[in-house]
Amino acid sequence: QVCANLAPDTIAASVVRKAVKAGYDVTIATERHPALHDLTAAWLAYWDIPYGALEVVGPGGKDALLEPYGKGDPCLLVDDSPLNARLAQPGTDVWQPARPYNDGGDGVTRFGDWRDLKKALGL
Repeated sequence: QVCANLAPDTIAASVVRKAVKAGYDVTIATERHPALHDLTAAWLAYWDIPYGALEVVGPGGKDALLEPYGKGDPCLLVDDSPLNARLAQPGTDVWQPARPYNDGGDGVTRFGDWRDLKKALGL
């Protein structure tokens, strides 16, 4: 698979490592086809990217994944997909790395650099 040969964004990977080390409950959620679960887990292990849970949910699968969260149990979704900006709601903050193909939306926080997210998380 082509995705197995791609290197991660090293700064993003560093932020994830620091978040896990600081005690954040990190779930890696991807909308890749669920058949790619093991390949994705191997890729994360190869690049030493830690996580609490890995969810390979297929297209549109993040909706169900975020359903349990709300004001009493908030979560932060970091996602560059313009389609997933719609998931922002009370209790679910959506942050997007600014890219030419996404423009945020209501309730979405765009950041220019992963260091901005790192600072916002207090890492």
